[in-house]
Amino acid sequence: MLEQITGALVSGFDVVFAPLIMLSPVLSLFTVSLIISLIIIFFNILLINKKMVRGIKDGMEELREAMTKAQKLGDTEQVTKMMSEIMKLNSKYFRQTYKSLIVSMVVVMLFLPWVGFRYGNMELNIPFVGNAIKSITIPILGSEISAWIMWYILVSFTIGWVLRKLLGFD
Repeated sequence: MLEQITGALVSGFDVVFAPLIMLSPVLSLFTVSLIISLIIIFFNILLINKKMVRGIKDGMEELREAMTKAQKLGDTEQVTKMMSEIMKLNSKYFRQTYKSLIVSMVVVMLFLPWVGFRYGNMELNIPFVGNAIKSITIPILGSEISAWIMWYILVSFTIGWVLRKLLGFD
């Protein structure tokens, strides 16, 4: 069943992104990462009330500063009250961003099987390294990360950050 769903997704995305597949894998994956980032940012803009989130963050910062002063004065009752208020604001913040997180995960989960299938054998030519690499071993964990996932993460985080700054959505 899962193979059928994945096969249908791969076939569907192959049709939609046919012009991109003809590009070099690095440029093609760059463009796909850009598209995914744009979709996620679009849903973030739709689902998150920016003014409310800014107000919550400002309120939490004020409470933290006041809590630090109360801690220095040794007023544990005031610290406990402020900690409770911070927890309430944090809960509000989480509720405001939760929908966006779920939508982002769904978008990534829809695209990632296709990206992995299409670019799984991709090699990256990194300047100054000399050889093309297919994967990199993580020193502490000893496991490997494929070149395509490294490139996708690098591009999507960079483009996402730049787009959020340009759109004033951070």
